[in-house]
Amino acid sequence: MPTTNATSLEAQETSEHEYRLHEPYPPRPEFSLPPITLEEHVFRHSGWAAHRRRVFAAMIAAGTGRSALHRFANCGSGAVIERSRDGDYRVRANYCRSRWCKPCAAARAAALADAIRLRLSGRTFRFLTLTLRSSATPLSDQIDRLTRSFRELRRQKLWRETVIGSIAVIELTRSNGCWHPHLHVLMTGLYVDQKALAERWHAITGDSYIVWIKQVSNPAETVGYVAAYASKGIDASVEADHDALTEAIRSLKGRRLVITTGEFYGVEKQEEPKEREPEINQEYQPYWQPVGTLTALVHRARHGSAEALEILNKLRFPWTTYGAAWP
Repeated sequence: MPTTNATSLEAQETSEHEYRLHEPYPPRPEFSLPPITLEEHVFRHSGWAAHRRRVFAAMIAAGTGRSALHRFANCGSGAVIERSRDGDYRVRANYCRSRWCKPCAAARAAALADAIRLRLSGRTFRFLTLTLRSSATPLSDQIDRLTRSFRELRRQKLWRETVIGSIAVIELTRSNGCWHPHLHVLMTGLYVDQKALAERWHAITGDSYIVWIKQVSNPAETVGYVAAYASKGIDASVEADHDALTEAIRSLKGRRLVITTGEFYGVEKQEEPKEREPEINQEYQPYWQPVGTLTALVHRARHGSAEALEILNKLRFPWTTYGAAWP
């Protein structure tokens, strides 16, 4: 069962009586309500409850498979509190790992950012953005064209002689009814002339010439930005539009959002967070031991257990979004 360490959550966007996902369309029998408790929902999804319902509706409209929908709806269920031998606490639960799930995407982005920073440690690198000219072409075709053009760019002498390694992520934005897919690329190697690169990009695409490149002055911020898009691929302009979000989900289905080359090759495989247990003598008790379910612990805290309340406060359980009746 995957794990997550406690983090602070944003304010809940819905009441405790509206925590289940509701479809804005006639319900389909196979999508029964998930076995996730209110306490689990608040802890896992309080910061994006309203948007989560919109994403779920778009996933259905995009034809997402039943098992993926079930995992998304059930994300955070079975939450168990565990205590380490050092006195730390964590939550283990069922996580969907969907790129459309905000908490799961954030966990992947953090793991990927750590992996990228490790490879970039002490290195000078540049940040490149490649765009396509705006058009009314279907999004899926535009993504195909973007990735195909980037593949051709990497074959060019200019690229091969200057770039040692790169990691590119797809970002989808939308304005004035048109899609604007582009690639953000972190690259190591020699100086690359922006004008020469723009000319090569225009020759490859036939109509696109906007290329932005600069040496990175704030590595932490830039890596975090790239890793965030590597985990989801869209911005707020897409998230707020049901039809656009549906098309994005449909168009990105089965695609990897990360393209790695050279010394970056394989770094995207480290985006899934993995919990590593400390090495201890097997004669001793396991490093992590269960304390109880999250739901049971909240119930105990609400009925006066100081110990349960202390544990939940250490886990930053969002009491202020849970309701008025808290201890």
